[in-house]
Amino acid sequence: MSTTAIVEKLKAYVVETFLYDREDVVLTADLALFEERIIDSMGIFRLVTFMNEAFEIVIQPDEIVLENFGTIADMTRLVAEHLPKGS
Repeated sequence: MSTTAIVEKLKAYVVETFLYDREDVVLTADLALFEERIIDSMGIFRLVTFMNEAFEIVIQPDEIVLENFGTIADMTRLVAEHLPKGS
């Protein structure tokens, strides 16, 4: 799966789940989601569940840190690290 496809899938989920009533937010790959109060700690767990199911990966408990979920770009990197090479 391409990086662009991962980004688009993650962005669509974030918009649908967390930004459905926030028309003032322009979601970019580098937007600080936690600092902008778009997601909170419970939101991170929702993202983990989505990522595990949507990308058929397993995110380990020790990977559930802000550095991996702060932005769409961070999450994209995490997903890409878990996908088999060449997929």
